[in-house]
Amino acid sequence: MRSFVASTHALADSLSWLDLGTPRARYVMRSVLAAGLAITVAYLLELESPYSAASTVLLVVNPVQGAAIGKGAWRFIGTLVGMLASFVLLAAFAQKPWLFVIGFGTWLGLCVAGMSVLRHFRGTGAVVAGYTIGLATFGALQHPEHAFEHIIGRGSTVLVGVVCLALVFALTGTRSVRGRLEALLSRLAAQVARGVSRHLDQADEPRSRKHAVPLGDIYGVDDLLSLGKAESEDIARRAASIRYAMVSLVAASVEDETRAPLGLAEDWRDAADALDSGRIDVARGALHRARRRLDHGDIAHWRLSDQVDDFLAALDGIDGLHRPLPRNAAAVAFHRDYRGAWRNGLRAALTLVLAGALWIVTGWNAGDMMLLLVAPYCALLALAPDPAAGAYGFFKGTVVAVPAAFICTFGILPHIDGMPLLLVSLALFWIPGVYATTLPRHGLAALAYLVGFNTLTGASNPMHYDLAQFLNWALAWVVATAFVVLAFRVVLPKRHAQDLERLRLRIRDASVALLRRTKAAEAPWRWRQQHRLAQLGGMLKARPDLHDIAMADALASLHLGRDLFRLRSLRASPDIARRIRVGLDRVAARMDTPVMAVRHARRTAGRLLTYAPRAAEAFDDIAGLLERHATYFFATTPHTRAQ
Repeated sequence: MRSFVASTHALADSLSWLDLGTPRARYVMRSVLAAGLAITVAYLLELESPYSAASTVLLVVNPVQGAAIGKGAWRFIGTLVGMLASFVLLAAFAQKPWLFVIGFGTWLGLCVAGMSVLRHFRGTGAVVAGYTIGLATFGALQHPEHAFEHIIGRGSTVLVGVVCLALVFALTGTRSVRGRLEALLSRLAAQVARGVSRHLDQADEPRSRKHAVPLGDIYGVDDLLSLGKAESEDIARRAASIRYAMVSLVAASVEDETRAPLGLAEDWRDAADALDSGRIDVARGALHRARRRLDHGDIAHWRLSDQVDDFLAALDGIDGLHRPLPRNAAAVAFHRDYRGAWRNGLRAALTLVLAGALWIVTGWNAGDMMLLLVAPYCALLALAPDPAAGAYGFFKGTVVAVPAAFICTFGILPHIDGMPLLLVSLALFWIPGVYATTLPRHGLAALAYLVGFNTLTGASNPMHYDLAQFLNWALAWVVATAFVVLAFRVVLPKRHAQDLERLRLRIRDASVALLRRTKAAEAPWRWRQQHRLAQLGGMLKARPDLHDIAMADALASLHLGRDLFRLRSLRASPDIARRIRVGLDRVAARMDTPVMAVRHARRTAGRLLTYAPRAAEAFDDIAGLLERHATYFFATTPHTRAQ
């Protein structure tokens, strides 16, 4: 009896360790169920390479329902576009492998470049369109007479996987993003308000050290919003308001709080306390009270007034989750690094052409498998902060996938019969991989393991147990990983320092361009600059020695631009307007000489002091920014006409 009780306790301890009731365990089970359903449907439809249906599921699974459905939908669209491109390439170059490889590389490069500038799931669709050619044409070049069947069959397995994934997650998942989105916005708003009140009490600290909340955290709202749009049509219709709240919070958190009147910090604290308890109307009242303190102030009060207005706009955006919005809400503008995108595209194209050259020159019969892998690997790592480490993660996943697939293919599958046993056998190998995708440290390795295991196992009907083919394909995985490492270390390595400097100069040039009368709408300009600041902060997380200086320079650039827009918005007489334009033109003309540019700004401030004190203070503020950050604004790098 004691032994039975001990065994029962041991079993209970084992089950508690498995933790089958947690969200992570439910996610693993849903993923395995979706993959099993996909491969079953592919078998029933007698599609070629049914294992690709399961691979598709395991490529796009995500614990959040909106992410799984959103990625699946855009993968569906990308697959259709990629199939069309495959038809065109094979029709033109089926008998000309060199031209086929060059065409494939060019198409992949364009898609990777597109992925680099598109946001969220649209980027997924672009990159899938790029590497679908490798999947759709795998094996077709050796038998071009069957190209149509190859493309339709392999494309169909992908589409089956997407549909099965969406079905399983829609039926078994929960829509949880709306509550998380509302809670995140309210929490960030309260943090910003409390941070502003604290900074008003301590206005003498360096501004670069006083962020109310990291800008990247605020822009995380947009990432969560992308999931919510896939889950709920209602959230999708309110996306403009939510993004407007996000950028307004950023604007409020980066304004320079100085020389605040008595009581203003207390008003901001009251607003923060009200937001903590969910009373937006009370917070709005506290901010309107703060706004009245600033109606007749100098340039510092002008800035503080803009800050209050930005925060009130953020509260209006948060309210948009509960009430209808104006249909003419402006779309929020984000920074897009086109130069970096073309570099990513060129790297992917060159790497694929080099891999294709190895295939053609050696006549390796598994070379097309290598291309099938090089394409998505180059794309998936293009935006990674450390691509070399990511490639190493792929290598680790491959090293685990090869023996696992060997054991399953030659040790288990020959001894079973029937679909149920096949699903159980595959699930035993899927579960550890899906679980590992929930661990950030092992995400890329888990992805390589899952796709590698499915492909090398090659579950089909009937099964073919070909050891030579298995070893060839395993070698193709290793060589593909080596090519990816080569791409990011030798072909076109990712240059973090140059990317960082280019972003800093882009922020500067966007503000300096306004001095030269570059036409730009204030809101889109400001939103792009704020997004650039957030990206700069993210790139500098690992460089605390540079963070404070670089962020202080970037904030000075943002304040310079806002001062210029404030001058443009002044309602002044024609004579005063002419003096403002002449003063700005003179400052712009001497941007190659710091002393003269600052002198012209101060001289214009002196001339306007009697007639337009606000304009005079704005010019004086511009002079101070240029003087304090002279090494940034007057660098020898030519200014571009950026907006």
